[in-house]
Amino acid sequence: MTSAARQAADFPDMTVPDGFAEASEPVRAALEGCMSRRRFAAGETIYQEGELGDAMYRIVAGRVHIRSVSPCGKEVLVVIFGVGRWIGTISLVDGMRRHNDAIAACTTFLDVLPATKFREVALSHPDLYRSLAISYATWIRDHQSMFVGGYSLQERLARRLDFLLDFSAEREEGGGLRLHCTQEVLASSIGVSRQAISKLLQEWQQRDVIRYSYGSVVVMDRPQLRRLAKSRTD
Repeated sequence: MTSAARQAADFPDMTVPDGFAEASEPVRAALEGCMSRRRFAAGETIYQEGELGDAMYRIVAGRVHIRSVSPCGKEVLVVIFGVGRWIGTISLVDGMRRHNDAIAACTTFLDVLPATKFREVALSHPDLYRSLAISYATWIRDHQSMFVGGYSLQERLARRLDFLLDFSAEREEGGGLRLHCTQEVLASSIGVSRQAISKLLQEWQQRDVIRYSYGSVVVMDRPQLRRLAKSRTD
């Protein structure tokens, strides 16, 4: 935990959607009773690869980039998490060290559940693990679709955008879904250069599939995006 994180008493009330949709009411109540709220500044590290997992976090406001760094120093975006999502759970379940970095993409408020409290809740409410299993089964199913061989660049990019929308999109008044993500970050998430996706994004903008400005992509026509991705029902 970084020293700049502050206690929740300084912050206004915020209503947060529940990330454990499959959890029973007693489990959710037990989790709520163990959490404290903290603030992280834009660019601040929440946790780093290799650290011991001392807590898990629920996003109350803001966004968190989950990233990995290759041996040659290249940063790769794994996913962008938005309000209501939990991060840092894997290390609490398996007891191993963090396997990626979590960085606040903007001013971000998190509810913090210490590892000791997580284990206490899990002992008294074993169905907590069932909720986590369902959550991660969905995550794995969706995430693996990014890496199935044979997809063109257009299909990979469209599938990646569609995937990210489920985790951190903000609904626009005009009906679009805004994803706060630069071309560089989006390109790195599928292992290509910014130049490789720039032409595609321009073409999609001309076809009113998306609207792009620096730092964000607004998906205006998600059904068409999914047709570009040639999405299949698993």
